[in-house]
Amino acid sequence: MRWKHFVALGDSITASMGDSVPGIESLRWADRIAGELRLLNPDLGYDNLAQHGHTTNDVYTLQYPKAEALRPDLVSILCGGNDVLSPHWSPSLYRRTLETMFQAFKMQNATVISFTLLNPTSILPTRLAARTCARLEEAHVIVRDLSAMYQCVCVDCWHLASTHDPQIWSVDRKHPNALAHQLIAAEVKRCLSQATGLDPGLIA
Repeated sequence: MRWKHFVALGDSITASMGDSVPGIESLRWADRIAGELRLLNPDLGYDNLAQHGHTTNDVYTLQYPKAEALRPDLVSILCGGNDVLSPHWSPSLYRRTLETMFQAFKMQNATVISFTLLNPTSILPTRLAARTCARLEEAHVIVRDLSAMYQCVCVDCWHLASTHDPQIWSVDRKHPNALAHQLIAAEVKRCLSQATGLDPGLIA
């Protein structure tokens, strides 16, 4: 499959790279995917609209209109971390907002990449770990359900063993570092290849 325009939506996990890591190229995961897809289509358009601090509702109200206007045929939506950390976490709002975006992009015949989030257990204080992980599990049930419903390519970072390593986090213990972005990009590539039948060797 030769996509023509890739648009990345989300929060800081997509907007920034986090800390650099010796021996690893300092590239955001979405930048890596765009670069690899250009091996298949050198004319691929790419826009990263993600913003620091955005909740899923922010993504919908502030990023989605710009993305829709670009008419992409490949869209990634990675958000939810700021939602579950908020004192106003609402699973119903999260589901409703994600579903609106998934449905709209699928109606444009775009391939939608969805995500569960990284497992922060290794870096969270004990008093926060149980509540945060419980909320993340709620979010992930929603993501997996909607992904199946709308035939999204679901990248399950939560169950990716390598992302449970505390070494993938920046020193602020909030954002993934360059190693994590490399791992996320590799999993996106694997999932895209599996879902589309594309030879993974063509996205190298």
